[in-house]
Amino acid sequence: MTFALLGLTSCDDEDAQVFNPSDGDLAYFTKSTAGKLPIREENVTGSYFIEVGSTTKSNVDRQIEVSIVTENTTADPSMYTIDPATLVIPAGEYVGKVKVSSSYAALPPIGETAVLALKLDSVDGTEIVTEQGSDMFALTMFKSCAIDNFPTTYNVLVSAFGQSAPSHVVNFVALADENTYSISSSWGPNFVAWATDDPSYEDSYYYPGTIEISCTNAVSFVGEFGSGTGTYDPGSGLITLTIDQDLFTGSFTIDLIFMPQLG
Repeated sequence: MTFALLGLTSCDDEDAQVFNPSDGDLAYFTKSTAGKLPIREENVTGSYFIEVGSTTKSNVDRQIEVSIVTENTTADPSMYTIDPATLVIPAGEYVGKVKVSSSYAALPPIGETAVLALKLDSVDGTEIVTEQGSDMFALTMFKSCAIDNFPTTYNVLVSAFGQSAPSHVVNFVALADENTYSISSSWGPNFVAWATDDPSYEDSYYYPGTIEISCTNAVSFVGEFGSGTGTYDPGSGLITLTIDQDLFTGSFTIDLIFMPQLG
């Protein structure tokens, strides 16, 4: 299925300035090649704007054509709408923003996702960049929820090899994606010094990362040296997390217990 804006702004031929690929005019998904559209029940609906950019401007609107990549799409057509009026890079602009909308009622149950995969087929007067998947975009849509009274500062208990490692304190910094936070250190600033019994490694290899908490209270972690999974207790604010690592030559896991700092 292909979507395109049918009505273009008209102008005299002598005034039109649509560049040709030979002039070096390129188009691609500019901001990223993936995005998330979480929708809360109280918000009913939500929208995501997918940016399509060109390396040059034109003095006329330029039509954008995208198609559904069916083999990578799990979203049913009833779950989303693509606004045809936004399938355009406006005159005098480098970027067009394609609007995709959905609703809480249309999406799968909490804990499941629906993916809309798009391919950038053409933009008037440009050559589509295909390197590194710049012509492909995957939008993940899902029902989301608010985490009330989420603690921002945690005491972290760390253990590995059946022993307790040095504990530390970490702040959770909210990111743009809902219920997603960055932390400056997972296993703490002195874990490597403890694990190697070498004090020269103190205050190094912090293993920072991003923590995401789902509506089912599942926790996922992606960090500098690996990843992990765990759970969140909304009653106590306690987070338990087990992470792996690729910093050391040998493989092992680290258990973390995040305890909300009182006061």
